[in-house]
Amino acid sequence: MESENLELKHSFIILSVIVIIEAILTYIERSGMALFAGVRLFQIFITLLIIFIIYKNFNTIGLKDLFKGFYKGLLWSFCFGVIVSIVGVFLYFSKSNPFSLFQTRLPVDKIELITFFLSICIIAPVYEEIIFRGVIYRLLRVRGIAVAIVSSSVIFSLAHLINGDISIVNIIGGFLFAIAFEVEKNLITPITIHITGNTALFLILLYK
Repeated sequence: MESENLELKHSFIILSVIVIIEAILTYIERSGMALFAGVRLFQIFITLLIIFIIYKNFNTIGLKDLFKGFYKGLLWSFCFGVIVSIVGVFLYFSKSNPFSLFQTRLPVDKIELITFFLSICIIAPVYEEIIFRGVIYRLLRVRGIAVAIVSSSVIFSLAHLINGDISIVNIIGGFLFAIAFEVEKNLITPITIHITGNTALFLILLYK
C-alpha cells in the first residue's frame, strides 16, 4: 500500500497490549455496556498513542484524509445497501424472512439503549477497523492482497465467534471492509462503512 508497512515488532507490541486489555475486558464485560464502551475507548487511545510514538503520524495505518475517506465510505455504503436491499426483497418474495438473520436483542431501558447505540454503532467500528484493518491487515499485506483480505477477514470473523455473535453479516462485513481498505488506501473508508452498516442493523432491530 502507499504508506509504509507496520513492522512486525511494532505490530506485536500493539497486539499484545490489545490482547491484555481484551483479557481484562472478558471479566468486566458483564458490568454493563457503559464500562464496555469505556474500555473500547481506552483501547483506541492506547493503540493510537503507541502508533504515534513509534511513527510520529497515523499514515502507517491509513488514518488520513478524513473527508475523502468519509465520502468514499458513504459511496461504498450506498452501493452495498442497494445490493443488500435487492437480496432482501428476493428473500422476502421467496418466502424467506430476511429479518431472521438479526437475532440480537436491544436493551429496553432508554439510557441503556443509547449507550448500546454509541458502543456498537460508533465506538466498536472505530476500534475494530483500527485493529483488524489498520494493524492486522497491514501486517499481512506484505504477503499479498489475497492473503491479507482473506486472513484478516477470517481473524475478524473468529474474533466475533469468540464473543458469541458470529453471523453471515460479520463474515461478509469482514471481506467488504478489507476490500474497501485495499481499494481506497484510507482507514476512514471502512470505518464509515462499518459505522453505517452497524447503524442500519441497529435501526432494523429497533423497528423489527
